[in-house]
Amino acid sequence: MTHKKKTSARNVKRPIPLFKVFMNKDAVKSVGKVLLSGYIGQGQKVNEFENKLTKWLRAKHVLTVNSATSAEHLALHLLKSPSGIWGGLKASDEVLATPLTCTATNWPILANNLKIKWVDVNESNLNIDLEDLERKITPKTKVIMLVHWGGYPVDLDRLNAIREKAYSKHGFKPRVIEDCAHAFGATYKGKKIGNHGNMCTFSFQAIKHMNSVDGGILVVPSKELYRRGKLLRWYGIDREQNTKDFRCEEDIKEWGFKFHMNDVNAAVGIENLKYAGKIISKHRANAEFYNKHLEDIDGIRLHENKKDRQSS
Repeated sequence: MTHKKKTSARNVKRPIPLFKVFMNKDAVKSVGKVLLSGYIGQGQKVNEFENKLTKWLRAKHVLTVNSATSAEHLALHLLKSPSGIWGGLKASDEVLATPLTCTATNWPILANNLKIKWVDVNESNLNIDLEDLERKITPKTKVIMLVHWGGYPVDLDRLNAIREKAYSKHGFKPRVIEDCAHAFGATYKGKKIGNHGNMCTFSFQAIKHMNSVDGGILVVPSKELYRRGKLLRWYGIDREQNTKDFRCEEDIKEWGFKFHMNDVNAAVGIENLKYAGKIISKHRANAEFYNKHLEDIDGIRLHENKKDRQSS
């Protein structure tokens, strides 16, 4: 006869979740309404989400898309227009970029037939090294693609000074695209990232601070870029002119992509956005804890943490 040893509740080994994607419970109800509404494409929920993001970021021109990768591809494509101060990218032009990032940042450069020129990484903050960036600017440098690594903002004032110097030397100021995938809610000089006059992309992919399951936004600094971006994210078709019967009979003046967000993702984003501030505050509290307890340990060097900017 054998006897089974009783296992107490204390001895049961339970897995400790190190990571779980945040999801507002109200998103289930909100998504359910969209799914049963008979309209699940880009509609009123997308418009509502864009309006809420515009207020949250305090940015004027916000375009939702299906991913931050699409946002970056669209941003570069918009710069190809030959008209206006934002135009004129050609296949031989260089984009200065950082290798320390997800491939999503740099693949759109190649997809737009542009040339990547690598810039070193700053050891003190893991962002693009601005000293090396200044050395590598040439007459062919038309775009700077930077990443706010770990949500810690790049020194945008120093970057603008470098661009001004490039203008005086080469007669052209490189455009800037900020990859803000890590930096939702980060601030520089008291203003949220996304409000410093550049094109900015944000990711709402599952593991980000604020997720819509998948999706992203492109923030642009002018009405003209906003107008074109709105058209080109959906084939180049003007959805606002086709709201009566939506037969899409208007002429397409410029071909575009299928980069738009849908109402299902937007419904999730609307509910999760309500908690974005709390989520960011928790991340900042965790960072403060680690900085405090690791600063006096031999062999450990903390990253830069300047007072004029706040990481997300």
